[in-house]
Amino acid sequence: MKGGLSMDLIERYIYSVGRLLPGKNRRDIENELRSLIMDALDERTQGETPTEDDIIAVLKELGEPSRIARNYLQDGGYIIGPRFYSLYMLVIKIALAATAFGLCVAFAVEAIGNGVVPLDFLKLAGQIFLAMFSCVGVVTVTFALTERLNPNIQEELTNETQSWNPKDLPGIPDNHEKVKASEQTLALIFTVAFFVLINFFPQLFGFFIGEKGRFITLIDLIVLKDYLPFINVLFGLSLVGTILLLAEGRYRGLTFALEIIGSLGAMILAIFMLSGPVMVDVSLIDSPELKATLSKVLGWVYRGILVMAALASATEAVRLGNRWLKSSGRNVDIFQKHL
Repeated sequence: MKGGLSMDLIERYIYSVGRLLPGKNRRDIENELRSLIMDALDERTQGETPTEDDIIAVLKELGEPSRIARNYLQDGGYIIGPRFYSLYMLVIKIALAATAFGLCVAFAVEAIGNGVVPLDFLKLAGQIFLAMFSCVGVVTVTFALTERLNPNIQEELTNETQSWNPKDLPGIPDNHEKVKASEQTLALIFTVAFFVLINFFPQLFGFFIGEKGRFITLIDLIVLKDYLPFINVLFGLSLVGTILLLAEGRYRGLTFALEIIGSLGAMILAIFMLSGPVMVDVSLIDSPELKATLSKVLGWVYRGILVMAALASATEAVRLGNRWLKSSGRNVDIFQKHL
């Protein structure tokens, strides 16, 4: 029992270091760190079987996991702390690429419809610069708040100035707490891209019509303006939750709560939008017949999407709540076994 618990401490330590490192080097560094620990144990015990006290002593000599992770990070001039730095840079790149792409698409649409003059390219460059500057500011503030308001991170920062005990290392997550990094990264890309589109380029939601390819915007910007603050709050919750999941590599109580609140909020917003005015504008279409047909069809499509969004959000909230209960039950069982 003791041997199993001792070896578990080593794996928990390696896991705690590895989740703070970039994915491309994580596996190699974990293997290197495991070999380093085993060599240190062999030297300490002179070939004898190491006890739990020996393992704890070696891990204490190595130091708190976040310090080890900082030593492995080649770039020491990070803006955000070591746990979030690699993820922060990934989100910055995604946000900047999505912003530049969206502005270029909007420029191309405008050029097809109205033509361009050389001065328009200078205007585009200015818009890209200002939009990118805003994105960097929003992402940086979001990461800073996420890092400083997370109690788990604050606890680790406090432990750095106190006597650190390897027994306090968090356990390796079970199936109910595990996070697939690829899924969360994809969700992050779509969240950032849709946030940029809905806030800065809602006019892109439309289609080309007529022989000359005139672009028709189908979003009622006046109706969207009323819903936008609530949509942005949900985007913010989603962004913070995704950042925490990618940074910690697992669900915790806070991330479960954020995801459930976000899902319930999306469900309530969808229901509220169903009872409100339709966010579809066909006033720019010249043909009365086409206008009447599109108004009816798009109205049904709009409501259908909202109904599916409400049902999907409710289902997701129930699924996450069930995972949270199972995770909490497992943690209680583990706690009772160690009593």
